[in-house]
Amino acid sequence: MSFRALAISMTFLFMVSACFESPVSITSPPSEKVDNTLLGYWVSKSHSPTEPPLKLVIMPFDQNQYLLTWQDGTEIFNARGFASILNGQQYMNIQNVMSTDPKERTFVYFQFSLPSPKSLSVKMISSDTASLKDKTFSTSQQLAQTLTNTKKSDIKFEDPILFERTPAFKFEAVKEKPSK
Repeated sequence: MSFRALAISMTFLFMVSACFESPVSITSPPSEKVDNTLLGYWVSKSHSPTEPPLKLVIMPFDQNQYLLTWQDGTEIFNARGFASILNGQQYMNIQNVMSTDPKERTFVYFQFSLPSPKSLSVKMISSDTASLKDKTFSTSQQLAQTLTNTKKSDIKFEDPILFERTPAFKFEAVKEKPSK
């Protein structure tokens, strides 16, 4: 499964073209320290009544990177993440680590906020952002410069996903209902 599909599942998006995806991070190497307020167990609040909530665990990988694990329905995904700050705006670079194929180890980008200690909101940069549309960047510097030169109001985001902090949980294999 491509990382675009992983990102879509993480944000309950239904269109493949919704998220901006790139082979490079916004900044490299990761330099921002892990934000301990993000660490922990989270469950989505904005899910369909007929679908199970998205479960998300954010753990420190090292002093600058996160290990993210999430379950969407029956599938469990892993990614690495790290923060980048441009023009005072904090972005999370999320990279697929579920493949050894460099073409699938791409990045998507989020902004996040903690409206309260028990609430997390994430929103993904949309491929509808005019300065990013149909562009492929070969270096982090090119991507960072493009975002820096784009007015804050011109960066488009997908609808935010709201999470609620929860006690620790285990990911469980979910059995598919047999088809009739």
